[in-house]
Parts: sequence; C-alpha cells; structure tokens
Amino acid sequence: MPILPKLFNESTQADAFAGKGEKMMRKLPAAVAAFIAAATLSASAAVFNPTQSYKSGQFVDVKDESWYASSVESAYNLGFMNGTDSKNFSPDGNVTLAQAVTIAARVNAIYNGKTAPVNSTAGNWYDTYVKYAVDNGIISDGEYGDFGANAQRSEVAHIFAKALPESYYNKINDVKKVPDVPSTNSYASELLMLYNAGVVMGNDEFGTFFPTSSIKRSEISAIISRAAIPENRLKKTLTNADYEDAYYLIDDCTGVPTSSGTNIKGTAWNYDNRARLMSVSNLLTTFTDASDKYPIVIWRDIDDQTDGLLTLKLNTSATFASQTPNGVYYAITDDNKKELMKLEFIDGELALNGKKSGFAYKSGQVGIRVEMDLDKRTAELYINGLAYGEGYTLTDAAAGRFYVGTTAEAKNVSFALSKVEIFRNYLVNEKFDVNGTTNIPQTWQTTGNASIQKAGGQGYNDSYSLVLKADSKSSHSAKKTFNAISGNIVFETYVILPTDGTRAVVSLNGGDKQIASMRLEGGKIYSGTSKELRFHNGDIWQCLRIEANTTTGNVIYKINGKKCGEEYIEGMPKTADNITYTFDADKAAQISIDDAEVYLTHEYDDYCPEPVPALSDKYDVVLNICSLWREGQHWGWEAVSAYPDKETYLGFYDEGLTEVADWEIKYMVEHGIGVQHLCWYCPSDNINEPIKKSRMNDALHDGFFNAKYSDMMKFTFMWENSGQNCKDLEQFKKYIWSYWVDYYFTDPRFYTVDNKPVFTVWSYDKFKNAFGSVQDAMEARKFMEEDIKKYGFDGIIMLFADGHSQSADAFKVMKSLGADGSYAYHWNQDGVYADKAMKRMQKNEDFKALHIVPTASVGFNNIGWDTTRKPMASLDEHKKQLEYIRDVYLPSQSGEEDWHSRMLIISTWNEYGEGTYVMPAGVHGFGYLDNIREVLVGTPIPEGTDIKPTEQQKARLGHLYTGDMTTLTTLDNDSDDENTTIPKDKAYDLPLSAWKNGFGTESFDNDGSKITVKGSANDHAILAKPETPMLCSEIDAIHIQIKPASDTVLELFFTTTDSTSWAQNKSFNAKLTGGKVNDIYIKPSANALWTGTIAELRLDPANKTMSSEITAIEFLKYSEAQKDYELFMNSLQYKPAEKIVAENGEFYVPADPLQGFFSLHNLYYEWSRFTNRLYILAANDTEMEFHIGSDTVKVNGKNEKLAKPLTLKDGLPMIPYKWFLNKIGITNVTIDGKTIKVSTVDSKYNDIINSRVDNQWEFNIPGDFEGWSPAFMTSEITEDGIFTGTALERENQNPKYDAMITKKGLKINAAKYPTATLRFKCDLDTDATTLAFYFTTTSDSSMNEDKAIRLNVTKEDGKQFKEYTLNFAENALWDGTIDQIRFDPLSGSGTCYIDYLRFNYDANAKDSTAGAEYNSEKFEILNGNASDAKSKAFYSGNADITIVPNPDKTSENIFNVKSKGGKQWAYMRQKVTYTPGATYKVSFDARLTGTNDGKTDGSIASEVLVNAVYLDAAGKKDHVIKSFPVTVEGGWIHCECEYTVAADSTLRDSDEFTIYANPVGDLGANYQVKDIKVTEVKN
Repeated sequence: MPILPKLFNESTQADAFAGKGEKMMRKLPAAVAAFIAAATLSASAAVFNPTQSYKSGQFVDVKDESWYASSVESAYNLGFMNGTDSKNFSPDGNVTLAQAVTIAARVNAIYNGKTAPVNSTAGNWYDTYVKYAVDNGIISDGEYGDFGANAQRSEVAHIFAKALPESYYNKINDVKKVPDVPSTNSYASELLMLYNAGVVMGNDEFGTFFPTSSIKRSEISAIISRAAIPENRLKKTLTNADYEDAYYLIDDCTGVPTSSGTNIKGTAWNYDNRARLMSVSNLLTTFTDASDKYPIVIWRDIDDQTDGLLTLKLNTSATFASQTPNGVYYAITDDNKKELMKLEFIDGELALNGKKSGFAYKSGQVGIRVEMDLDKRTAELYINGLAYGEGYTLTDAAAGRFYVGTTAEAKNVSFALSKVEIFRNYLVNEKFDVNGTTNIPQTWQTTGNASIQKAGGQGYNDSYSLVLKADSKSSHSAKKTFNAISGNIVFETYVILPTDGTRAVVSLNGGDKQIASMRLEGGKIYSGTSKELRFHNGDIWQCLRIEANTTTGNVIYKINGKKCGEEYIEGMPKTADNITYTFDADKAAQISIDDAEVYLTHEYDDYCPEPVPALSDKYDVVLNICSLWREGQHWGWEAVSAYPDKETYLGFYDEGLTEVADWEIKYMVEHGIGVQHLCWYCPSDNINEPIKKSRMNDALHDGFFNAKYSDMMKFTFMWENSGQNCKDLEQFKKYIWSYWVDYYFTDPRFYTVDNKPVFTVWSYDKFKNAFGSVQDAMEARKFMEEDIKKYGFDGIIMLFADGHSQSADAFKVMKSLGADGSYAYHWNQDGVYADKAMKRMQKNEDFKALHIVPTASVGFNNIGWDTTRKPMASLDEHKKQLEYIRDVYLPSQSGEEDWHSRMLIISTWNEYGEGTYVMPAGVHGFGYLDNIREVLVGTPIPEGTDIKPTEQQKARLGHLYTGDMTTLTTLDNDSDDENTTIPKDKAYDLPLSAWKNGFGTESFDNDGSKITVKGSANDHAILAKPETPMLCSEIDAIHIQIKPASDTVLELFFTTTDSTSWAQNKSFNAKLTGGKVNDIYIKPSANALWTGTIAELRLDPANKTMSSEITAIEFLKYSEAQKDYELFMNSLQYKPAEKIVAENGEFYVPADPLQGFFSLHNLYYEWSRFTNRLYILAANDTEMEFHIGSDTVKVNGKNEKLAKPLTLKDGLPMIPYKWFLNKIGITNVTIDGKTIKVSTVDSKYNDIINSRVDNQWEFNIPGDFEGWSPAFMTSEITEDGIFTGTALERENQNPKYDAMITKKGLKINAAKYPTATLRFKCDLDTDATTLAFYFTTTSDSSMNEDKAIRLNVTKEDGKQFKEYTLNFAENALWDGTIDQIRFDPLSGSGTCYIDYLRFNYDANAKDSTAGAEYNSEKFEILNGNASDAKSKAFYSGNADITIVPNPDKTSENIFNVKSKGGKQWAYMRQKVTYTPGATYKVSFDARLTGTNDGKTDGSIASEVLVNAVYLDAAGKKDHVIKSFPVTVEGGWIHCECEYTVAADSTLRDSDEFTIYANPVGDLGANYQVKDIKVTEVKN
C-alpha cells in the first residue's frame, strides 16, 4: 500500500481551443482551455456575476452528494471553470501553476475593472497572465520557475490571497494557527487570513492544510467560489490539536554552574550578590544570603513564550535560620519582571502564585514540577511526583526569565539547585526523576507491580526509572494520557528487558485504538503489524522511536537511532492522546521504562536547504567533533560569547536539534568532508550498569541520527577514555562494547573501511589500564576483532590519538596494544604554522613504528577558556598543510593498506573554547572549509554554496542560550593608543653586551652594539643575568629592536629570585615582520608573575631556524607625567587590562569584571555586545543604563548627560569614575598624585584598611570578607571582628557537610611563607572536627588531597579561642607561587569562629622548590642511588619516602615508599628540568612489599609505572611511559624504558620525573626502589 494515497489524475488533451474573440494557434490541454475560456469575462464587470447556468448531472464525475458539488456549480456559473470536456469535470485532476496564476489574474482584473489579459500568441500561452500577475503584485518576478508544474496548495493560497485585496477577505472565524503550517513560513500570514475569511478551512476538523500537496480541480473550485462570493465562505470552529515545536529553554542537568574568583569561563546565569564586600569575583559561588539588607538573586533569560505548554522542573533545597521556612522563591517572569508564576515559601509552606499548596517543607532536596498551559492560563504543581493543591492560575504575563532568589529581609538563608529544566510543548517528557523517592508520578496510571527504582546508566542526576515487575504469567502496564494532538507526532522512549520469555508492547494511541506500536519478543522487535524491525539485545537500553503522521497514516520506526521500518496504516486514528507500555512474562522478570517523550514536529518552507555533496573519491576526510555546545552540560556559550571571531554562522545553537545537524551536514559534505568523528563519553568512570545515554551525546543521538540529510555522510567516534570507564574485559564487553555494537557499529551510516568499522581511542595508556596490562589489552583487541564478525563485518580498525607524543616508544606501545594506527587530535599552536605541523607529522611517521594518519589543524586560540588570545592559522598556512598531506604525505603511504593513502583528519569542527575550529565563524568565515574542498576535492565552489542561515532560520537553531547577555571581558586585541605610549626614562641599564649565547644557535656574535644570531633549531635563545638587582615593579616597558630574516614570533622569558625556573607563563611574545626593523614594546605588568627581583632573562628571537639582528634591549619606565593611575578598592589594587585615563577633571576607568570592577564596588551588572547596553544596579539601589556611543545614561529612570559618549577600550566600557562614584553613593575617596583610594566602608575603617598586611586576614570590618568566598555555610563578619559561619546540610551529597571558604588570586611565595597562624574556635555537634587547608599553585591548578594541610580540633578544645600554627612547608608540594587557598573549617555540622588567619613571612627562608633540591639549569636526577639518607630530592604528597639500608645488601641504600591510608596511587617525585624534544633513558629496580593496611601476602600484585610530568602545549601534564607488573613474591624486578619530551613543551616549572604504584583494590601499594638512573640520550 502506498505511503500517501494518490490524490490527483492527469489532465486530458483537447485538439483545439478558441477563446472569446480569439483563435488559438496551437493545441492546449483541455483543463487549460476550460480555465481560460471560462475566465474570459467582461472586463467592465464590477462584481462577480453568473455568466452561465450549471445543470444537475452536467458532469458525470461530479455527484450531487460530493463535498465539492456546490463549489463546482458556483465556479461554473461564475464562468471561472468549465469541464475538461463536455461530460467530465475531472475533480481529482491536477492544477498547474500557470492555470492558478491565469485564473487569479482574471479574478483580479474583474474585481478591479481592468482589462483581463488574453492568451499569448508567442512563447508560452500563459506569459501574458504571468506578466499581469507580476505587474499587479499577485506574484513577484522570478518567484516561480516552472509554471507547467503542478501547483502546491501553499502556492495557490499565496496567489489567491494576493488576487483580491485584504479588505475583501472579511474575518468570520477565529483561527489562531494552521496546524501543519508554522507561523514563520513565508505564506503563513496570508493563509491564516484565508482561514479566518472562510475561504479555506483545511481537510479535517483540525484544519490540516497539506501545504506541499498538489491541489485538485475540486479544491481550487472551492477556493474560487469562496474567494469571489463571500456568502459561500465557511464559518467553522476548528479543534486545536497542534502545538508548535518542542524544545528546551533551560537544561542545566547538573544544576547551576558555579565558580568563584576571577574565572570567566562563563555561565548563562546572572548573579546579583551586591552584599559581597571587598571581593574580586565575577561568577557564582554559593547561594547563601547572610545579609538582611540585600537579596541574593540568580536568573536566566529564556526565549519568550506566550502560548502552548510550558514545564518547569527543578531539584532544589533550602536552609533557613528560623524553624519556619520563609524568604526563598522561584519565579518565571516576562522581560519586565512581571511574574507569570511564582513559587515561594510562606510560613513554611510552598505556595504557587500566592495559593498555598499544602506541602510543608522541612529540609533536604525536593523535586518540583510545574506544568503550565499558557493558552488556558492554568498550572499544576507536583512535588516529588505527587500533586499538591489545585486550581492554580497564571497571570497574563509572558515567560521571558527564570528567577531564584531570597527576599531582601531574609538572612542566613541559602538555596541550592541540582537540576533546572524548562521546556515547552512536550505532551510527555518524563524521566521519572522523582528526587530519589519511590513515588510513581501521579500523572501516570499503572496496573500490576509497578515501582520507581534506581537504574543508572546515564548520570546527569537522572538515575531512576519506572519498573514493571512480572511474576510468571502475569501482566502489567503503565499509561500516560495527554491533550489530543494531530499531525507529525514523535513518541520516543527507552526500555530495557530480558529477551527470554518476555513480551512488551510500547504504543502510541488515540483513545483505546493504537496509532502505532513496537513489540519486543523473543530477541526481536516488531511493528504493531508484526513486521520484523530489528534484533533486540536484552542487556542494552533500547531507544524506541515512533514517528507517526495521523493526517497521512504514515509511520516510521527507529531503534537506537536507526530507521528500521516504514509503513502505511489504514484507518489510523486522527489524534493521539496517550502512550502505553504493557508487559508480561513466562517467569519472573522486569522491564525498566524511562525518558518518555511525545511532541509534534513541523515542516518549514525555509528549512535548511538540501546539500549538494562534493565528496572526494580519492580521500576519506574525517572531521574531529567535540560536542560541548548544549548549554547546561559544559561551560557553555557564555565562555565565548564576548568574541566576534568565535561566533559561528549558526549562532549560539543547541546541539540535539535536527536542523542544526542538517546545517552542519550541509557545510561538511559540500566542502568534501565525509565522516563525522565525534567524542564519545561514557557516563561513568567505572561503568557497572547498562548505558542508557552516554554523556554529551545530544548532537549525535538527537541531532545527527534524526537529521534529514544524515544519509549523506558517515560517522564514527573517539572513545574519550580519560576516566578509563572499566577495569577488565568482562566489564567492557557487557557495558561498553555491546552498547557500541547496538547503537553505532550496526548503523549503516557508521564509517567502515574494507568492511571494518573504524573507531579511535583518546588515551592508549587508559586503554591499557582499562583491561589491566598490555597483554590484557591485546586480548580485548582480539575479542573486538572476532566479535564484530558476528554482525557481518570482516574485523575492526582501531586508532589511538597520539597524546602529543613524539616518541617512538609511545607508538610502539600503541602497536603492542593492537592499534592499527595513530593520529594527532590537533597540533596545538603548531597548527598555526604549516612548517611546524608538517614537521611533527613527518617525524612521527618516520619512526615507522605505526601508521600515522595525517592531521590538518588550525591552531589553539583558547581565549574563551583562559582569556589569553593566541593566533589562528592563516588561510594560506592552513592550505599548505592540506596540500602537503595531499601531495607528499598520502602518496608516500601508497605501498601500505589502501586506507593508509586515503584517510586524513581535519581538526577540529567546533572546539570554540579550546580554539580549534573550522566551522564557519567570524575568524575566517568559510575559508577553512573552502580550502578543504579546493585542495581535497579539486572542484570550484559554486556560487551560493557558502550561505549563512537567515535570522529567522537561526532563531530555530538555538534556544538554550539567548545571547541577550554576553560575557564582558577584554578582547585581548593589540592596543593601538594609550597602552602603546612609549616610556621615556630608563629604569635599568643592562647593556647589550651583557647578553650571551644561550642554546639552539648555529652562530652568535655580539659586538656591544648589535647581536647577530642564527638558530640551528626552532627553539633558540640568548641569555642575560643582571649584575645589579632589577626590580620588576620599576620596569614599565621593555623595548626590543630586532630585524628578523622572515616573519616570526619573538618570546622573552624571565625568572625571579623567588621563582628561578623557566616557564611559559613567565614570558611575553610578539609578532615580527621579516626583512625590516621591528620596534617592540612589551608591557610586563600584564603578567601577574612579573613581581620581585629579576634573576635572569632569556630572549628567543624567532620560532624558526633563521637569523636575526638585535640592536636594542632596553628596560624603561614612565616619567612622572607618563605614569599610569593606580586604583585601590578597600586596599585591594584594581588592575584592569586597560589604563585609567584622566581627561578634563574626570577619570575614565575600564570596567573589567575579570579584575573585580563590579564585585569590588558591590555592583550587579548586565552586558550585551549585540545591543551595547550596560546595566548597573548599585548597592544603594541606584540603577544606571548606559549605551556605548551615547552620552545619555538613564539613572533611576531619568536621562542624564555625560561629559562625553561612553566608549569601549578593547571590549571594556570606560566608566566616568567620579560621576559614577557619586551616583552609587561612595564618598570615601582620596586622590594622592596618581593614586586613587576608594573604600565602600565607613571612613572610620580607613586606618584598618591602610594598615593591612599582605597574606594576612583579620576579618575586623563588619561585612568585609576580604575576598574570601564562603560555600555550604552561612557567613557573617560580626561587629567584634569575627568571621562566623555555620555548616549547611547538603542533601543527597557526600559528605553531608562540607563548609569551606576560598581565596583566589593570591601570589604567595611558598618559600617565604612557610607557616600560618590561625586564631579559631568552634561549637561542634560532633566530638571533633578536622580543619583542612587546600592550595593550588601557578604551575599546578588542581586542588587535591596531596596539596592539603590538616589540623584536628576536639569539641572541648574548640570551645575557646586558640592560636594554631600551621606548617605548610611540611607539605612537599608547598612550592613556587600559591595562587589559591581553600579552608574547610568544619568537617561536620557546627559553627566556626575565625578571628584571623596570618601567613608568616620568613625573610631568611631559602627559596627552594617543593622543599627539595634540584637542578634548574639542566636535567639531572639527584640521589638516585639513595646514598644520601638525608636528601629530600625525592618527595611525595601521598606516601612516606624513607631511605633505608637494603636488607639484602646492607652496604647499599634503597628508597622505601609507604602509601598513605586508603586507595592511593603512591608516588615518588623529583623535580627536574627537561629539554624540549629530548629523549631520556630510564632504568631502576623495584619490588612490591605489600599494601598500606600492613598486609604482605606473596600473591599481592600491582604495577610500578614511570610518569614524565611536564606541561605540553595541549595542557596535558601526566605522560605515563610504561608499566611494570610486580608481585610481593616476585621480589626485585629490573625496569627500563625511554621517553621523549614534547618539543612544544616550554613550561619547566612543573617538570618532574616520577615513579608510582597502582593501588591494589581499595588500598595503596607499598614498594621499594633502588638504582634510579635517568639520562638524556644524545643523538
């Protein structure tokens, strides 16, 4: 049976036709003749009058009882239509565009009293009618191409809407929308006018129009007669069974992203925390209101909603100081803050829009769901799945924002959000996440044994499912009803059930009748008509999807993302109103049900245009994709929203929308890219349950799998196994491999080579660890090779990402693990320069250890994640990489397997935050993609290929991040005005002659006036050591005059007496133009580590092997007149990225959130770069609204004039500061020369503020937290100068209490501040508490147990204030520059009181690193033979290392490593200084002695591993080289390996050589090591 019934017949032909007064000179179709002859009426007619008389039975094919009989009669009488011959009307015959335009032209002429056109005698017969229609605005010139084509219903409606004036179509109906015509379609408003005029009313009770179907003669007769004669029009009330598209507005599945300090990775949430005092903070911390004056408010902008269904879901908890909960609310408002819906605590009870629900809140987390019908303005409230209250009404406001906050008078009140969702127009959207309760949602009807149980397999706070549990021969069911809908309906759900002896039916229904269903039985899945669709794996969650069109009867079945069947169902119900699950079994069994969704889809006339693929037949072009861009699952669009160069042509899109996927497919296949290579994230680091959904899979599962054009290309995945995900082969088989087979490998769109599925793995080391050893990993590889053959394949191809390795050993290890090849995910910054990328590519290939798949990359501009701009590859450099791969690299592989010379990697599609992306965006538009097509396809790009979506199309592509508020930050572009002012005075005279030859040079000459240097390596340098102290604070600029041979990049490194190792973060760079003298001025204060006294300088004059002439290196300072203004807020210096400017008695201060402008001034702000609007709300409630380029500012609703228009400086607004301070009520201001001191506290505290000591916090000003951010605790600075905080309970979290305060932005020299003094007391609910201090350093930003200091305080000791001395230097990692400290003052429930925390400066302390000696000049392992028993060269944060005599040979010493308690990866570390690109040979002996619980059983087994620690260009620090199995009974083993340090590694502060042992189960391993030798291999 056909999918769509045939609606139209072909027209018959006539031999001749004569129009009124004319002879036609050629034959025309009879239908055409009938139209033209009938429509040739008197041009002077002012009204539509009958011209002939219809007789009953005149046409044998028009029965009197047919619906169109009266319309045919009317059209005939008016002379608009005749029969196709004397006896037949052909009511099912088609109408062409020419015929429709002809009659529309005649109708228009008659109505307007114009001369009607006649048939053309030359060209096409209809040319005169088309010209008339164009001249009179019925159609546009060129609007239609083929007038001989059958007219679509939408085209006829558009034409006839224009044929008569709008005033002639009087409204007699009240139709709001046409169900199958989206309101944005080009003809939608005209069609709606015809509906409301009664000219067309659709084909059923819902008004379904079928816009793309051809129109019949019977149908156009009805349109003509109703259009012409108002009395014939239909007055009708349609049944509304349609809702517009369903999508999410907020999908923060793990709660509101929070971050304290100056990090600006971004969040779409806005945060009003004006109560915070003296803090440099830009983002969210904890939501605790410690003030009775200011509220705490967070809010999100959402796409405006005025109709349809809207649902709010959130998991939330709150803590109140009083026993009666009050003061926390949740609200949806319009953009003017008018409330649509407000949930609030009133006298301990949750109320909705002022009406109490009957739910009395006690404590802990609750799951709230509010279902709103914006058409009816009603709401229903569910808490933990149960209904509370009834009869809730909504206001007439739109939905435009979501707020959570406290009232102004609330104090010591906190709230938390672990999940927030707002979505629209889902008839069903059920995840059964009833907040960990066993409540079956009250909107579901179940029979038999039904319950809510934890199932897992996904994460994202979604681990519960509905379970139907059957005994032998019993039946069970679940049902969800909803408002009746008609049209294109999608029903998707996940189920898991065993295959043996069970039967389950999942169905979409209209009342008691099935629309479509799937049946799972006997290991197979069938349609409701018993058509076999696919096999069923009972150990895998099955994603079942039914796409049913109730207007056509067509159904598509999809299973696990794959289309598995399609059929037409006769007599399908016209509406759907429920879904059901039925389950029975022959024995005890259960089915789990989850993630049920029902919604409607619509067809847009401006949907993404169909791609015209241009794929190469020579190459497999594989594109890396990392799907991080579904707002709420990663850092989100806010991280990159400030930067126009990172704005994609698709806008801030939502991954998971099919139209987004189709635009991406279009861009890819039209530019030669045939394979999507997506990151795959397991939902758990140790998966022990069937996977329901992998992490961040929306782009693939919801987008690509259901995309219209997905059959045009292939996909594969990279197992992003950083979390390892499993521990042995059986676990891998059961949970990961089986999932891949079901969802990916057996999909016909999956990428295969030689009938072998191809996939890749991120970490070869984690791959090995996932199975236990190299041998175990090879067994896993063999299993995959054989198991995949069950599904008709010939094997599998597995590739490893190279992890930026440039070592033959690394690739040999990959080979030993079963790899078929390796590839670079990207080239980091080397991708900017073709020469560097090509060199790295070829070097890896030249090892001949493993096939290297070539990669073309574009650089690594990760400004979105770390605020520092880096270059992207020019189009020319990018093109060179591609040409090299095409012309040199791939041809060199022709002797190998065929795919070796075909496959290449493009890096990367969408790493906007990391800064590697070829997606069309602001940086180069379509340039990168055009390069790919030009080089690899070799065909020109047709005009019109590189198109952007229209604004209307883009509006459908993104809803989760509106972009109404964007990140405010410096754009880090090169300055071209004040900041380039050249200092006039010399700060220090370090002569040119002081510079000596460094390394990597072929030649060096210095005559005191010019240095000529030529590099023998890309990385080459000259060095200088000042003979007299040079203070960083005295140097405002460094001038370098240099003439390089060609374009390059210069780098200047520095070390200080407090930090003596070379490091990338202690450097500056500048682009140089070749062949000319460049005068470079570096502003060193922009680097936070430029502090203290200069120890040594290093100049890398070029990043290529080339010559350079250097004629000046000067250290300059500003004259008094030139010096920058300095601004201090409450004694904290505010250091914006741009200069403060004085002009006409006013100071213009850059508003830099990253440096704390808004938080230091206690301001709330909103900014959008799209509108250039800056809104500020001050602590005194003054509101200001600025617009860039305008000198008018609205203050508290009234316009005021500024001295000059507000401007931006490198993205930052320049605020007129004196005027501004006056408006926000800050009067405590002093100006001394170029120093501005401002205080937001009473001037009586000035002496306290001015006497503060660095790294000491007294907490002696009420409300002044001195930059510390509290979390999970109340917080208050009392009048007597005590920091007071009470731990807050964290519902469903472990630990239950985790009070903390955090201070970021520190610059503590660890060596100079070895100890701290704390004055502290506490009131405990337990016998004791553990105080913990965690810290991070500039070279190690991870906060972990290794970097911690602890102090135990008993309940009795805590009752009185005591001073405690903390020896931070005891921790070997207290090293370098400390940039963050977190203090956990309570390990359980209770209240803490902090008088002060003071780090103690030791002027005599020796500056050492990690408390251990090491060689900062060159690589050297100290005390490797353990001969010096007092040496601290080796150290550990999680193990005790002692040097003891070897019991087997007392004349030698060995290292005894004892792991600290619990599960530990027990390390021994030594700081070293690696040489980039150098290879090191390692040898030592090791033996396992037991576990840290004291056991020494001979059977205990573990692994000893070598890990080279250094920061490579990709940000990776750990580089595990090799593992060596050890057992207690096996005794000493000899270990040897080699490794090469990445050539792009330049940060030496973090360099370490380490040996560690894997844990044994949940215990740490103890081991011994001797004779450690690590030597550099000289080539």
